[in-house]
Amino acid sequence: MARRLLMTAFGWNDPGGGTTVPRLAAKELARRGWEVTVFHAAVKPAIGEPAYHLAEWEDDGVRLVGVHNRAHGLWDRERPLRELDDPPITAAFANELDRVAPDAVHFHNLHNLGAALIDQTVARGVPSWFTTHNYWLICPRAYLMTGDGTICAGPGDGRRCATCTGGADPAAYARRLAEIRARVSRGVTSVLAVSDAVRRTLLGAGYPAELVDVVRQGMPHDTEIWERLGRARRPGRVAGAGGPLTVAFLGSAYPHKGPQLLVEAAQRVQAPLRVRIHGEVPDVFAPTLRALDARGLCSLEGAFATSELADVLAGVDVAVLPSMWWDCAPLAAAECLAARVPLVVPRLGGLAEAVRDGVDGLVVDPLSADALAAALERLAGEPGLLERLQGAIDPPHPFAAYVDELEAIYASERPGRVEAGAAGAAGAAGATGAVGAPGDDLAGTAELAVLCEGEPPTNALGPGARVQRLGTSDPPLPHAADVELRTSWPPATRAASSGRLVVVQPPGAAPAAALPPYDELWSGFPPDAAARLRALAARPPRGADPAAVEPWPFAEPVALRVLATPAWRGADKLAMLLAQWCAATTPDTSACLYLLADPAVDGAPAAIEQRVLAACEASGADLDVAADVTILLEPASAERDARLHAGTGAYVPLHRACAGHERLARATGSAVVALDERALADAIAARLAALAPA
Repeated sequence: MARRLLMTAFGWNDPGGGTTVPRLAAKELARRGWEVTVFHAAVKPAIGEPAYHLAEWEDDGVRLVGVHNRAHGLWDRERPLRELDDPPITAAFANELDRVAPDAVHFHNLHNLGAALIDQTVARGVPSWFTTHNYWLICPRAYLMTGDGTICAGPGDGRRCATCTGGADPAAYARRLAEIRARVSRGVTSVLAVSDAVRRTLLGAGYPAELVDVVRQGMPHDTEIWERLGRARRPGRVAGAGGPLTVAFLGSAYPHKGPQLLVEAAQRVQAPLRVRIHGEVPDVFAPTLRALDARGLCSLEGAFATSELADVLAGVDVAVLPSMWWDCAPLAAAECLAARVPLVVPRLGGLAEAVRDGVDGLVVDPLSADALAAALERLAGEPGLLERLQGAIDPPHPFAAYVDELEAIYASERPGRVEAGAAGAAGAAGATGAVGAPGDDLAGTAELAVLCEGEPPTNALGPGARVQRLGTSDPPLPHAADVELRTSWPPATRAASSGRLVVVQPPGAAPAAALPPYDELWSGFPPDAAARLRALAARPPRGADPAAVEPWPFAEPVALRVLATPAWRGADKLAMLLAQWCAATTPDTSACLYLLADPAVDGAPAAIEQRVLAACEASGADLDVAADVTILLEPASAERDARLHAGTGAYVPLHRACAGHERLARATGSAVVALDERALADAIAARLAALAPA
């Protein structure tokens, strides 16, 4: 029987990597025999149709369900709670889940759809994965950029997002951040970050390290460009020896992509060169670029089709992608490398991971026309440098290999998992797709990103740290901070922008009237400050640490509490659990089994109770001869699940969508008990023995 996959996306035949990647992946999976349905926020309105109109059609074997005429545009920045749940969309997605009965769900986007879709998959016991095409998980603007186009240091506790987006309710933005993180953490099997920079940013915002993998994307036209152009391309300049260096910018030429930095840098280069801006240039921005080009070195070439990429790149010596934000993993980088065109990129986001600095490209300080000019001067004037970089470029990560990885992921493998204790510098993976990312333990060689409010210690935390002093002209960090330092006294009381917060109190200083929510409080800088910061960066921020919550106040006075989360709307092992519970306990056993249900998602209380009775009948379980079984009807909240696990001693997974709850159980010290043979009975006996007084 064909495997069934349900995807979500924004748009379908629309531009942008976040749309292109799921579209091409869906078609390739359909070609491989999957039954693929893509539930997506359709871009074009359906004229004459009502709000939330659903349209259905097919494209290259992929069944499409588009939601038209939503009550908002591309982003819903001023209504953060609708990003949690847009009820008509949630209901339509639930119907698709029941109709398709997928083996796996892959969320390629949830903006314009809502985080509540995750809960619907869990209610049916369907495992799901989320790919990060942007920063929507932590940012209502999705790009960690402020309204004036500058890099945002992070969402803090979410409240500051109201000022950035023009929203009226800071508490709603705090709820948005906390609940999206909670829903993803408990309901998604793993998050597939497209670069290590994205992964580190998510960890700094409180996502569990065990949740986030790194899966680098590959596109079919990368291999086509390699075969047509890159494989046999001879090193050297397009214009021949002694000719000018031909430099290109590729992609949509919007201000946050930084083409203006390239044009400005070109004016400062003494060596002969010409610059070509390939891509769509907004009409209001083109005059700015022309005005910067005082020497007449630059040409605006206009938009191009994907089919024209090889021809465009054949006329290019080097490409500059001077992005001014934490770009996640731009597809243009792989396209250029596939043509044996070396890259000059800033140390920002996933861009620096696209190349090996000094091997197949150059990595420069971000937001700096001077740094770009120096790199171009080297490429134009340093004998053999361009040719050496061109010759060292490896073949692209094949699209087929990327889809192979997706199939392995849907089979519950983790090819992109970052093992605890792994370490490597950003960019070590190169363009091949291999993961060389820092792991959960940052005690190795991984660069530590530190945002400092006040003066940092005199040794700048050593060579393994990159420090940005808030409010200065320091270059921005390569990604959102792993750790934030506050050395001014008294400290600002707002939550940390990103990462874990260390407040440094001057020795002998009077106590501050108020302190921000911190992870550590130091009296001066200890001699091992660098090591302590790296150790801190390996832990979750205290504000999002499941182990730091108050346990759930259960009423039952028992020695052992066991938690399970049935798939109330799908298939699970509830009948097996109840049978084993009855075999392992008696009414005198000091234990209670809690079956968690959210009436808003899982059904009415009467239907939930009927499901338990049906499971008892199917398995022959007699609850009268066992320890208590309680149906725990609790609406979901940001802290509910962590508190429940903190208050229970064991968790029993019942279906394939339990990975998030297993993570929470381990994080809070609760045992994860599999339902096999006598595992439950042995676990109950062992836990009760350990809890018994000596």
